[in-house]
Amino acid sequence: QIPCMYTNCMNLLIPIVGSVLGKEWIPFTSMYMIIQVTLMWTHGRILISGETKVSLKKIFGNLNIICIFIGLALGLMQIPLPSLLAGAMESICSMLGPISMVITGMLIGGADLKKIIRMPGVWKVVFLRLLAYPTIVLLIFKFTGIAALVPSLHDSSVSELRYCGYCAALKEHGI
Repeated sequence: QIPCMYTNCMNLLIPIVGSVLGKEWIPFTSMYMIIQVTLMWTHGRILISGETKVSLKKIFGNLNIICIFIGLALGLMQIPLPSLLAGAMESICSMLGPISMVITGMLIGGADLKKIIRMPGVWKVVFLRLLAYPTIVLLIFKFTGIAALVPSLHDSSVSELRYCGYCAALKEHGI
């Protein structure tokens, strides 16, 4: 269930949007990621552990959730970071995409692909995330008229914002 619902979109979504659209569009991807990470570390944790009782102390004590709130507070209050810290974070952010790809390559290289391909659950996840979900979303957009609710495609900021969402949706489904 979890691989179909949640994904680690953080590794490549920010570098893709930042390089294609510019740094000013990263907050829009960050909003998507805040929701995704929060759900992954709350609902996903419940699914994995099997606990039906939700512990707010465990949820809000999670380092990922704490970092989300700190970043959200800094962003909303427009508190600038010291230049040394901002420079260090900039360097780390610029390496996020390449390091993610190196780690992914190492994991794939060390995996027994024949064993993975023979796992029955893998094909269900691949089918749902790469074919079924995107097709359902496209059909919903086409037949409900949701796409018509968006202002003119000629407005570049709307097109860029839509592209940001498109990148998030594609990354969400492993594309």
